[in-house]
Formats: sequence, C-alpha cells, structure tokens
Amino acid sequence: IAEHQGLAQQQIERIRLGAVLHDVGKIAIPDRVLLKEGPFSDEERDLMRRHPEIGARLLEPIDFLEDVRDIVRHHHERWDGTGYPDKLAAEQIPLPARIVTLADAVEAMSAPREYRAPLNAEELVRELRDGRGSQWDPALVDATLELIKSGELAFDDDGLRLVDRSALARDRTQLSVLLVDDDPDHALLAAESLE
Repeated sequence: IAEHQGLAQQQIERIRLGAVLHDVGKIAIPDRVLLKEGPFSDEERDLMRRHPEIGARLLEPIDFLEDVRDIVRHHHERWDGTGYPDKLAAEQIPLPARIVTLADAVEAMSAPREYRAPLNAEELVRELRDGRGSQWDPALVDATLELIKSGELAFDDDGLRLVDRSALARDRTQLSVLLVDDDPDHALLAAESLE
C-alpha cells in the first residue's frame, strides 16, 4: 500500500517496522485476557485497548524507533474518529498508522482464525467497501482495491499473499540458489524440490 502511494523507500521501511511492532504493547496484557476464548468483559476490553499506549511507551527510550511510535500508538484509530486511544479522525491520524491499520485489517480478514474461516476475496472487498470512509482512509481503501483487482494482492487457502510482479517477469534461468548440505541425498531431494 505504501509503495502504491509512491512513498519514499525510507518511509516504506518505517511503515514496515511499525507494522512488525504495532502490537508490542500486548506484552503487558495478561495471558488470561490475551488468550481468552469468547467475548471480553468491559474491564478486559478496556485493558486490551491500552496496548497501543503501552506499546508507544515501551518504544520511547529507543531512539532509532522514534519514527514508529506514532504507528504503534495510532493503529487502532478510525477515519471517523471513533477509534482509540486518542479518537483522532481522518488526516489527524498519521499516514503510516493509517496504512498499517488497513494492512493489518486486510491480513486479519484474509487469514484463517480459530473462530472463523478466512474471508474470500469477494467478502474482503465487500468489507473494505463497507469500512471505506468510516473505519479506513478512503484513498487507501481505493488503493488496496486496485491492488486486489490488479492481482498484486491475491488470496489462497492460507489468506493474503503478495505477488511480486517483477520476480514473475524475470527470466527464471537468471535465478540461482546456493544449497549447502553435507548429505548428498538431502541435497538431491532439495534440488529436485526446487526444480
């Protein structure tokens, strides 16, 4: 999504790192809440809603992560201002946080969960359209829909997968793999599998 928006490589890397760390605050949430099956009580929901703030505070002393703290803090904000923790709306939400929020939602909807099957592409597109302008940034939803339509975001039984068009276009004879194995039988099996 960040690449589709034409962001600089440094900004894309910041967003990637923010995506990796966005739920770091859950480390402070007790397992009895994190691993609970079934709905949360009001108290448990309030506790879970603190994880973005906790995550941002955890990253505060780490200077090189300063640029990702706003992603961690604001990844549960909503375009319509009903999110948390700061009830930011629309452009008040930093763009990197808006991107991670949408990407995280797409991944969650497209992946199998213990409590439900993954949404297929048609269902996911419907959810994106329903949340466009209320839950998510409309321009980012439009970009995501374009990526789905073009096939750059595709879905299989395991959920979402990114399709690297440049890798598909490359001549396969230019690709190489270094295989290091002391066992010739293992090496042969691996080579046959790769071929």
